[in-house]
Amino acid sequence: MVDLNNKNVGEITMAKNVTTGVSFTPQHGKKYEVHFGEITYQNTEGFVSANILIDGDDWIDIDTGSLLDRELRTLVVQAFIEL
Repeated sequence: MVDLNNKNVGEITMAKNVTTGVSFTPQHGKKYEVHFGEITYQNTEGFVSANILIDGDDWIDIDTGSLLDRELRTLVVQAFIEL
């Protein structure tokens, strides 16, 4: 499931092992939490993240079991955590 947290929510979370500033190079069979930053997605502006499983060239949304939306796949991953 894609998480779209509106910037006005004001929720602060802390995470360990967040990788930023490097190109996201996913590895087959691994799971990641990926963050796309603040974007407009499905006509809503906010911070977008998703939990994914890499299956070959496919990014599977862990929460739904479906392929991650192609619109998101075209975006640059701003930060990620290996799960």
